[in-house]
Amino acid sequence: MITTNIPELGDVLFWKQQNNISINVGDIQFENAEISIYNALGQVVKSKNTSEKHTNISTNDLNSGLYIVSVVIGNQKINFKFVK
Repeated sequence: MITTNIPELGDVLFWKQQNNISINVGDIQFENAEISIYNALGQVVKSKNTSEKHTNISTNDLNSGLYIVSVVIGNQKINFKFVK
């Protein structure tokens, strides 16, 4: 599990279990978060908009490799890396 604290957002948690990634944005108030998964070439392979504080995204359909998850809330952006 990775925890990142962004002053404007508070704690953002990221973890990977088997074929899922989970993101939890804690107790902050927001209307929309944009979550994108990029492959090693910088191409978007999955994207999701959500207003939920906890989100799960399946990685079953992704090939093995290095990926970057980008979470954008308002004008704040957080990136996490994971290997499948």
